[in-house]
Amino acid sequence: MFKVSADGSKEEPVGKVDVNAFSDAKPDNPIAAADLKPARGEQRVTVDFSGEAGMKYEFRIWANGKGMISAKEVVIERKG
Repeated sequence: MFKVSADGSKEEPVGKVDVNAFSDAKPDNPIAAADLKPARGEQRVTVDFSGEAGMKYEFRIWANGKGMISAKEVVIERKG
């Protein structure tokens, strides 16, 4: 779960969050992602993914220049 704040026009996303997995030095494409839309206060954006042994993971927040994003925290929880 990503805890973020996002300000901008209510009509379009201001960025996205994603999870990237890779086994070598070069990251691959994201395995899970979600758009960040402007909202009042803190948002909790959940991105579900499955982990694999031996993989490295990146938890990324991207801004597209159409607003402001403030990253608060990334929380990783095991399900089940």
